[in-house]
Amino acid sequence: MKCHVHPEAEAQATCTRCGKAVCSDCAVDVGGKVVCRPCLAAASAVAPSQESALSRNPLAIVSVTLAVLGALGCVCGGALGGLLFGVPAAITGYLGRKKALEAGGDQQVTTLAMIGMIGGAAETVLSLLLFLLLGASLGLLAATNNWR
Repeated sequence: MKCHVHPEAEAQATCTRCGKAVCSDCAVDVGGKVVCRPCLAAASAVAPSQESALSRNPLAIVSVTLAVLGALGCVCGGALGGLLFGVPAAITGYLGRKKALEAGGDQQVTTLAMIGMIGGAAETVLSLLLFLLLGASLGLLAATNNWR
């Protein structure tokens, strides 16, 4: 049997992907399986596009995580907890959405980034309102001298 790429050379193996005969120059061992160079090149060309959009843009996941931590911070730690995580969540959500749109607008990544951005912005506004309410309450107490 002759190699399908080099008809003058004797085949040494068969490609496990396409089933064609390959010579020793064309055969490539990939994890214990013989693959011909054209199949290897085709597999290499396909691999980057199969990579998850989320793995190429982790900012979306980071923004959602920060937004969840900020929500917990608002509940457990009050206004300060919301500010500590809300502002970074909004910023990373914005940057993640921008990067996703520049890369072709993957729907899942864009949605996650928007959730993080909106959640972070909402936590920031809520935290600032809580600070204002607390400040107004303390000011009212100080003005009326009712510290007890």
